[in-house]
Amino acid sequence: MKTKLLIVLVMVLGLSGIQAFTQNGNCPELVVSVKKGTVNKIKPTAAIEKIQQVFPCFTGVTREDEGYNCGGGVFFVTNDFYAYTGRDYWEFRGKFKGSWDTKLLGCKPADIEFQFGDPVREERIPGYKVMFFKQKYGCIRIQFGIQSNRSEEVGIHYKPAAEVELCY
Repeated sequence: MKTKLLIVLVMVLGLSGIQAFTQNGNCPELVVSVKKGTVNKIKPTAAIEKIQQVFPCFTGVTREDEGYNCGGGVFFVTNDFYAYTGRDYWEFRGKFKGSWDTKLLGCKPADIEFQFGDPVREERIPGYKVMFFKQKYGCIRIQFGIQSNRSEEVGIHYKPAAEVELCY
């Protein structure tokens, strides 16, 4: 009886601790520098532990050697951004609420091309057009919805566009 009670107590405390952490973890204000390829001055090449330390609001982690989630990383589902450390890139999706030094979400392709010039690579995937633009650190990848004709996802990659593997 004592063993069952102890197991139940550990499960309840353990689960409530995890729930409180993932729901109440405080994220600092998120500032994206497209020019430098950083979030709060942190590069996506940082170790998983460093990213977790700087951004304690993460909702999930996948080790880089597990072979899924685009090579592993630290995920912030509540904040709609992701650190894919196995492939050295940040990804930002439509509900991301941080600030940018250069606005990229919700833009038309012509607006992005006006800022960055011609793309160095273009891809088509079902429902999306993907454009890559060269940066000093690697490239930015911008995914446009075919129907909306607006940018819906942004990747900041620490690799040249030709070396970026799309992961869906």
